[in-house]
Amino acid sequence: MVTSGHPPANGFVAAARRVYNPLGFAKGYNFILWFIFDLAFVGFVLARLINGGNSAAPGECYYYEEGHYKIGMMLHLSQYFPQAFLPSFSSCPAIRHNCILVHRICGYLAIILVLIGIAGALMVARIAFGGGLAIQTFVGFLVIMASIITTRIIMIIAALVISSVGDYYTARACAQITYIYHGNQEKVTRLYPDCAAFFNGSSLSQNVVVNENMNCQREQVGAALGEGFGAAVWLAFALHAIGVEIYLQMTPAESQRLRKVSYQRQLEAGFLHPGSAGLTSDRWGDAPPYEPDATDREAP
Repeated sequence: MVTSGHPPANGFVAAARRVYNPLGFAKGYNFILWFIFDLAFVGFVLARLINGGNSAAPGECYYYEEGHYKIGMMLHLSQYFPQAFLPSFSSCPAIRHNCILVHRICGYLAIILVLIGIAGALMVARIAFGGGLAIQTFVGFLVIMASIITTRIIMIIAALVISSVGDYYTARACAQITYIYHGNQEKVTRLYPDCAAFFNGSSLSQNVVVNENMNCQREQVGAALGEGFGAAVWLAFALHAIGVEIYLQMTPAESQRLRKVSYQRQLEAGFLHPGSAGLTSDRWGDAPPYEPDATDREAP
């Protein structure tokens, strides 16, 4: 258990410290960030498990019924449950500082699971939410990033905005629409007469124009969600990247502390340039060389 270096400002802070100090957090804002960004993902995954994974947009599961798309989606989803808990558990300071071996094992397992999830995502990128070039490009880019919860929030907001505008349309396969309506050819033909060509066999790849609207038929809900997905993933990444930069700029003391820890460990390991080994700004950029002072040379 850690303790803060100064007395609490008020009763609320004192009560909050009784919650986050036993977890290894010395500062409240670090606990808040861990709670939001780590535990929120755990909650996201648990919500999917509770409803049996039935949270896909209408019609999306049509492409995951068989073939390599099904294998890809199974690989992508199979790692979500352990991947949600391992980083949150191992990043808790009480574990990270006191059970280093557990922290490292969790880290290695998380890397393996991420690679499995990446393989599955790349396998289904061609058909995920329409499989447009913007989505395929982002899936390739997302293999080194993570912003799924933010993406979901933005995607839903975008779908609601699209629905309020009312004049957004996209193409959907008649086979997918038929899947949504459980094979009811009569209903599909009534809603989309052009799908008759699909049912009589004259055009097995027949597509029809679908209005994107969250307040109407299920295929229109799926179209609305799919339309906003490409924009949502890019905007979510931008928000996360900006957030990281803001955090780094607002925590220079933490950066200096970590640099001190890095220097000590590299010095103990016998590195030629302790404190500046690897991709540091003083070796690869225009920052001044790192010069440890007397305090830095002490044990962190």
